[in-house]
Amino acid sequence: MAASCSKPPAPAVTREAFLPFDNLTGDASLDWIAQAAPRILERDLTGLPKTLPLAAAAIRDAYLQGATRLVHGYYEMRSGKLHFEIDVEDAAGHRMVQTVAEDGDFSEAMNRAARILSPDAQELPTPAAAVDAWGQGQYERAVMLDPDFGVAWLAWVEQIAASSNPDRVNEATETAERALARPGLRGPIDRARLELAAATLRQDDSARIAAMRKLVQLIPSDPSLLGTLAEIEMAARHFSDAARDFQAFTRAEPGNVAAKNTLGYAQAFAGDLDGARKSFEAYGQQPGQAINALDSAGEALFVNGKFDQAERAFLEAYQKDPAFMQATDLWKAAHARWLGGDLAGADRLMDQYLQARAKARDPLLSWRRANWLYETGRQEQAVQVLKTDLVGTDVTQPPQGATALIERQLQVWNNLASLPSDLATLEKDYRRSNPSSDGLVRVLYAEALVRAGRKDDARSLLKLWPVPEQNESPVQSLVYPKFIELRKELQP
Repeated sequence: MAASCSKPPAPAVTREAFLPFDNLTGDASLDWIAQAAPRILERDLTGLPKTLPLAAAAIRDAYLQGATRLVHGYYEMRSGKLHFEIDVEDAAGHRMVQTVAEDGDFSEAMNRAARILSPDAQELPTPAAAVDAWGQGQYERAVMLDPDFGVAWLAWVEQIAASSNPDRVNEATETAERALARPGLRGPIDRARLELAAATLRQDDSARIAAMRKLVQLIPSDPSLLGTLAEIEMAARHFSDAARDFQAFTRAEPGNVAAKNTLGYAQAFAGDLDGARKSFEAYGQQPGQAINALDSAGEALFVNGKFDQAERAFLEAYQKDPAFMQATDLWKAAHARWLGGDLAGADRLMDQYLQARAKARDPLLSWRRANWLYETGRQEQAVQVLKTDLVGTDVTQPPQGATALIERQLQVWNNLASLPSDLATLEKDYRRSNPSSDGLVRVLYAEALVRAGRKDDARSLLKLWPVPEQNESPVQSLVYPKFIELRKELQP
């Protein structure tokens, strides 16, 4: 009795993969239907609350997307008419769960089939000639035949944008805007996708986010849209929004390990260190992620100026696995110790790091030592280390491949005025950069803002410390000296 009164669990989302149909007509001019038929079915079923249609070029792709059902079929000619046979197969048990047979006009037959697959399917109310043109890739003709054919407009925009000619980006943007100007454009999902395409082409982050939010609402069965929204918000540095949506995404897709790590960064960049700590702890419980979770937690603490805690996290990661990322956690710990006010202790950690790199026969060992000296305020010593290494002796010469980098490094240090300084260019580069590795461009952009008199804007860029990066750039050693100098200059 108790069992019969209990509330049944909510049904899971059915992930239906639509595969190309087989052309059994013997008429090659009808080959286009093989791709167009599943695309119509997928379109008609998109947006249903418990069904997630997936496009799959082959069965392998369907399984990679986690499909629970496979929709496949064939078409042939019977009595001069197209005949369609469509099978829905359980992906795990390999048994047929539904079969649909339809005859007649292509688009009408597919709309009828979609309603049989699900009574809530959204019909594609477009003239047959326009659908045929769309199915054959004649997108411009399709919208001429039906100017409110949203799917065809979207396909046309994507076709133009995919061209290798960069001049066609404007054409694709204008085409999307023409479509969106039509008040009768069908339907809401297709309109939202066009809005997203137009915003992406314009590089308009706010419009991209608004369009993605619409799609998340219109297609609630697809958690990947929520993940994409969170990624766009992260790239736009809307960290609180990104953290909220990454949290929702990880609840919907608990198997997405990378998202759990990114959630921690979003929370840290938003200033929620307690939330970040919990996220990284959960991330560290995933198989093989314990060390990376400590490293990520260290970076989260570092950017928020918690240098002593960051150092402990980096050192714990190093002690657990000294080979992790070529001992980079020692290098990060040295930076945390230095910025925490203990240069002598930082030097000891850096010596330990350099010893580890020497054992690994790092050809850039002296360059790394010089960079450390330069960024910690010992510029003359840094230059001397590189000049000595560049000249060499009769028995020692710079390792192969290091000479060019050493020469470039000395040129940069001797000519700091040659660094990028154009405000518009730096702003564009900053907007395109990854928040987790934007230190150099963020500092240069802030410096340009100060020169332009926009000190408040520059201050907002300097709230978070740059993540310690390790790369082979001759300008990387300038990040912290410039960051510290700008912060002092912008103090109230």
